[in-house]
Amino acid sequence: MLETVKLDVTLNSNYQTHPPKARILLDGKEIFRQHITEQTTFSHQVELTDGTGHQLAIELRHKLPEHTVIDEQGKIIQDSILLIDAFSIEGVDITEQLSTNQKQFYYEHSGEHHILYNTLGVNGRAIINFSSPIYVWMLENIG
Repeated sequence: MLETVKLDVTLNSNYQTHPPKARILLDGKEIFRQHITEQTTFSHQVELTDGTGHQLAIELRHKLPEHTVIDEQGKIIQDSILLIDAFSIEGVDITEQLSTNQKQFYYEHSGEHHILYNTLGVNGRAIINFSSPIYVWMLENIG
């Protein structure tokens, strides 16, 4: 059985000279690509087969060392970061839960998995795993 699911991602940035480049993939297929210069909301509807797992990846791409300026004391004074302001599935905002379940949600960079907060500061991917039917998944995984 197929289920139509709406995904909403709101991205933002904090940068001085080089806006972060974002890409969103759903099950490995690109559905969004853009430099994020201001708060940007992306909505996507997809048909999912019940009983299947899915993965949404939000990527920070092409950040270079010169996009981060560090002073003599090692303090970052300029940077280029990607912010996940909001993420919802079927209108249910799960942004706050992204840092609470590292099996379902994590930040993958430098060859390792890290707790996913709302900030992507190095090239990598915020991974959000979910399954269909979506409301069953939410009941089982969203507290």
